[in-house]
Amino acid sequence: MKKKNKTFNSGLAVILDYEKSTIKANRGQPFEYFESVAGYKRRYIAEIAGHTVSKVVNVPLGIAQNFMVDDLLEVRDFRSGQTEVLKVIQTTPKYDAFPPTLQITLERGTKAYGDERKAGQSLASL
Repeated sequence: MKKKNKTFNSGLAVILDYEKSTIKANRGQPFEYFESVAGYKRRYIAEIAGHTVSKVVNVPLGIAQNFMVDDLLEVRDFRSGQTEVLKVIQTTPKYDAFPPTLQITLERGTKAYGDERKAGQSLASL
């Protein structure tokens, strides 16, 4: 099978450190991601678990050690310029792509998060 080449050009994301409902800081540097379509099976499994799939993104496997389920991710779409905070509900390594990627399923939260980060740390300010 031919490997599928990935270009990480859909947007910029950063992992967030948070406590309860307050964002404290960015965890690491912002990175680019590639947005993909969530398939029927992924949406069905998420629905059974009580989640709604909002977005599926792929990131290089090299930064994959930083991700855990229930982490918050701030993402900024390059096309629309919109920034939003999403919750990681599933991670899946994909070795059939070049470079190998981590596919991250994200859910739009219903909770509003307060932001205590220093000025200029939000992706909206970049």
